[in-house]
Amino acid sequence: MSSMMKIARLCGVSVRTVSRAFSKTEYIDAGTRERILAVAEELGYAPNLAARALRTGQSYTLLAIAGTMDELHTAKMAAFERAVRNVGYSMHILFLPGNSGEDQCLDGVVESVAAQRPAGVAVFPGGEMDRAALARRIEARGFSCVAIDPQGARCSGVKIDRGQGVFDAVAYLRGRGHAHMAYAGPVSDRSRLRGFERAVREFGVDATILAEESFSDQAAGGARAARQWFALPRRPTAVQTYSDEFAMGFLAALHDAGARVPADVAVVGFDDRRFAALAWPPLSTVAQPNEEVGRAAAELLFAKLSGEEAPRGGWSRTVPTRLVVRGTT
Repeated sequence: MSSMMKIARLCGVSVRTVSRAFSKTEYIDAGTRERILAVAEELGYAPNLAARALRTGQSYTLLAIAGTMDELHTAKMAAFERAVRNVGYSMHILFLPGNSGEDQCLDGVVESVAAQRPAGVAVFPGGEMDRAALARRIEARGFSCVAIDPQGARCSGVKIDRGQGVFDAVAYLRGRGHAHMAYAGPVSDRSRLRGFERAVREFGVDATILAEESFSDQAAGGARAARQWFALPRRPTAVQTYSDEFAMGFLAALHDAGARVPADVAVVGFDDRRFAALAWPPLSTVAQPNEEVGRAAAELLFAKLSGEEAPRGGWSRTVPTRLVVRGTT
């Protein structure tokens, strides 16, 4: 394995500067840091985090708290891990038990965090846990923490602008000539519905809500929403669904009944899961910015760890979505 001395010689800097490049908490010119990290990556060098922690008395391990894991959550966590590894930190994962919504369970998670004494904590989506509440309890124990995609309550975290994503999808559909649209999915979660309601008001679109409060089996909920669509005396010509899973159930029911997509009805999903491009027709959808969310969470956490003053409005960042247009529109 290449040594820090070799990296220092190749970069024309001191060994101390190389060491500082792997510590976000010490000042070093950004260009110098990037050059050192690039050479280290090329040589396959990795700092000995355990030795550095013993020497400095500081932890260089971050803790990621996860509930259920799917491709979206995994992509966010992978981007976060790459970002923290690039500045010389490592990441451990703490998986939550199934009953993560209970106060007693959240207290147990906080005790597990305290026992590990990480440099900082990131709370990722998944499961039924209240991410904002968990993040607040962790910070109350003295650990810097960010929540990824917290819902509702204010807390440090990275948020996804789902409402704007749906707004953009409705704007696109209106530009395609659709004047009567439906929103299909759970109305108890307003993160997407708010964007739909704002768009139909702004663009003067006739709106129908196909409410289906199914979170556990969204494909089945989508099929039931499609049956609602068929039963309408005047059917909307475009439908924004709650998720790609919901859209797949909606599409399956349309196909079974002989409806043509998009000739009879255009359909838009949300998430851009891998199977969306494999649907028939390929599903137009609002893509979640998984890579950007993971990187933003790391940047936000490191800003807190470095002692920066909290920005006006608190430690929060909102990441935009993007519309992916395929065959269903």
